[in-house]
Amino acid sequence: MANNKVKFGLKNCHYAIATETYSESTGKWTTTYATPKALAGSVSISLSKEVAENIFYADDSAYYSTVKNNGYTGSYELAKVMSSALEEIFGQKRDDNDFLVESIDDKTKYVALMFEINGDQSATKYCLFRVQLQKPNIEADTTGESVEVKTETCDLTVLPRLDDGVILCRADESTDSTAYAGFYNAVPTLEFT
Repeated sequence: MANNKVKFGLKNCHYAIATETYSESTGKWTTTYATPKALAGSVSISLSKEVAENIFYADDSAYYSTVKNNGYTGSYELAKVMSSALEEIFGQKRDDNDFLVESIDDKTKYVALMFEINGDQSATKYCLFRVQLQKPNIEADTTGESVEVKTETCDLTVLPRLDDGVILCRADESTDSTAYAGFYNAVPTLEFT
């Protein structure tokens, strides 16, 4: 594949529920993921970097600085959050009459969020490994002379994974073709040799 000169579009958004397990014996975290599921109707994603900069002054100047990568904050806009995602991600429950019920006891789960952005040559696929989504607001307007589609937006925070500090990975023109083609089959397992 050739390198992209420009990027445009957003599609193929998926989420995978993350399970974080702490081992008392090793003192370490392990993260595992469920099989990714599609999130239809993606409109936009916007991520702003979260960095902490510390500057040390000496000799009447900025002598040394450190920058810590704390992930991203942003928003994910889609046509409508599916009921299944409200249950799986946000912890809402169905009652005996199949009402979807939101309560104070709902527990939001961390997810891996996967998506792709098109380019003039090929799509770049992203996996954010530890994302906390916030439930969307409820909004509606009366219909007038024309119908205006209302979307839903989930604010999100992307944090470093507890076990290894990984934040995201990209599948691009340099990625192994088999790994690129099967990107949405499972959350990527990273290997450094």
